[in-house]
Amino acid sequence: MPRFAHLLMALAAACLFPDTAGAQTLGGQSAYGFLRLPASPQINALGSVNVSAPTKDISLSSSNPALLDAGMHGHMLASFNLFHAGIRQLHAMAGWHHERSGTTFSAGALFMHYGQAQQTDPSGNLMGTFRALDHSVRLTASRRYLEKWHYGLALEYVGSNYGVFRSHAVMADMGIRYTDTAAGFH
Repeated sequence: MPRFAHLLMALAAACLFPDTAGAQTLGGQSAYGFLRLPASPQINALGSVNVSAPTKDISLSSSNPALLDAGMHGHMLASFNLFHAGIRQLHAMAGWHHERSGTTFSAGALFMHYGQAQQTDPSGNLMGTFRALDHSVRLTASRRYLEKWHYGLALEYVGSNYGVFRSHAVMADMGIRYTDTAAGFH
């Protein structure tokens, strides 16, 4: 069977049986915790979660792909955050609308750089230094359905590099949004 067919079967299984698509971790509750950091100041002000309130901030589509709409054509986001101990976060996104297909697309990248740390063996002997970083690349597509519905899909490649330890994953987010402006309902 071609390699592509195996990938499609794995993605179908992960979508049909999401309970089995978990990650094993030691000392924590989940993998890729950097993805839970707010993508913009507006999301941070909303309590770090926004899945329904549409505005013209393109970063909202990182919480729900259906929040990406045609009004975000040509919008760009670039943010840089400094955290304690020299940890740096860089996030960039851009969106465009393809009129003929009626689809809005966005592409984004997120980098977290944790600086250098000392590497030791189990006995505590110094083995040198290493750099720790996380990164992700996200592609999103969203369309309108009838008058009040939007749906979206995001595919994301995520990677971590902590010295000799490396991790990679491919993830997908799906979202649906219903908006009735006359009734003030989202």
